[in-house]
Amino acid sequence: MTIVSVALAQTALAEGPNFIQRTPDYFIDRYGTPKMSQNVQEVSSLHEKHGMVKLKGRFNVREFFHGQLHVRAIFALPSLTLISVRLDVPAHWRAERIEAALSTYGSNWRKEYQGEKVKTWKDSKGLKAVLFFSTLEIQSPNIATRIRRL
Repeated sequence: MTIVSVALAQTALAEGPNFIQRTPDYFIDRYGTPKMSQNVQEVSSLHEKHGMVKLKGRFNVREFFHGQLHVRAIFALPSLTLISVRLDVPAHWRAERIEAALSTYGSNWRKEYQGEKVKTWKDSKGLKAVLFFSTLEIQSPNIATRIRRL
């Protein structure tokens, strides 16, 4: 294996899989056993203008805790395709924490909207991030489009 191949392989491992390719095992490896896992017909998601909105469908919701971080991963059923990740902390998000979270799930983020209470970003692959007080939600391109249409 050449030096370039080794460097590319290490970069791919560091970045992890594409957002929608992250399986429940990705979250288990990162945060441990989920504290809750259930199949539901409706989930709530963040919308920058309407607050929480409801999405109907078939979903699997898994919740993880890591220190003060609460992670809620939502997967579409039956494919278990990741559609969103909600990260909650007990206080407002600091800039460096936002940057770290965004870089974990996407790349080349650019600010899209900045209101008094809500901020949004979009990455180069169509992921959307919505920050509302202590909650940062990363949404797949399909879900972001579906929410925008509400």
